[in-house]
Amino acid sequence: KNADKPFIIHLANGTVKVLGTSFNIRAYDNEKFIETSVATGKVAFIPKKATGNKQDTVFLTVDKKVRYLFTKEEAYVEPTISAEDIAWIGGKLVFKAMAFDEIGLELERNFGKKVVFLSDSARQFRLTGSFQNNSLDEILFYLSKSTEFKYKINNDEVLISDVSTKLP
Repeated sequence: KNADKPFIIHLANGTVKVLGTSFNIRAYDNEKFIETSVATGKVAFIPKKATGNKQDTVFLTVDKKVRYLFTKEEAYVEPTISAEDIAWIGGKLVFKAMAFDEIGLELERNFGKKVVFLSDSARQFRLTGSFQNNSLDEILFYLSKSTEFKYKINNDEVLISDVSTKLP
């Protein structure tokens, strides 16, 4: 941490300038957004299409996060619990009213199996849960108790559908 010597992280659709802090960046090629949150200190997020004016820069402080949506080229700042944003470091997965398709991407990254939604309605379910070192089957089992959906785990993929769609 040295506020006098910030370092810069260049992302595909923006730049994060670190100003003496601890933080988290979520930026995956298969997602439609970048997310940056701050645990301590301060960071500046500069969208790739920024003009260089200061008003293009989003400054974040403790327990704030910015989500930059590629499709709209807009940044949204909201409060967050930074400890949850960095929970993955300790093997913990935290989902708070998260769309199931986003959870699917997290599960793909953590378990190495492609998540395939067989119904669009299941993709939109909003789910909440916190898991520490659980298996993929345990996570899906517990999530399915809060919102009814069906799932099947194969060798290299996970099939998910709403209750009215038949699994192969």
